[in-house]
Amino acid sequence: MFITYIKDNLYSLLSLLLGVFPSILLSVLVTFQVTNFYWGLIITTLFFTFILVQLILLVLGYRHRSNKVMLFIGLLIFLYNMLIILSLVSLGFY
Repeated sequence: MFITYIKDNLYSLLSLLLGVFPSILLSVLVTFQVTNFYWGLIITTLFFTFILVQLILLVLGYRHRSNKVMLFIGLLIFLYNMLIILSLVSLGFY
């Protein structure tokens, strides 16, 4: 039963998992005060990559009729990540 639940909602679960990683990356960036240009570039690239992959997984999960509640939570996390990007852009970090 548990395995079929994971198989049916794989896209939603991956979307939720990838939605948490950008916040973790930003906390690592702030905690360790990454001032090196290359590490900042790598973390920024990972941040945007995770958000794009999360968007693709949300669309795939919607098309494969995954659990709608999990898709909605994934959408909220995606919108939260986009809000972080917009606030960082408005502050002049990107």
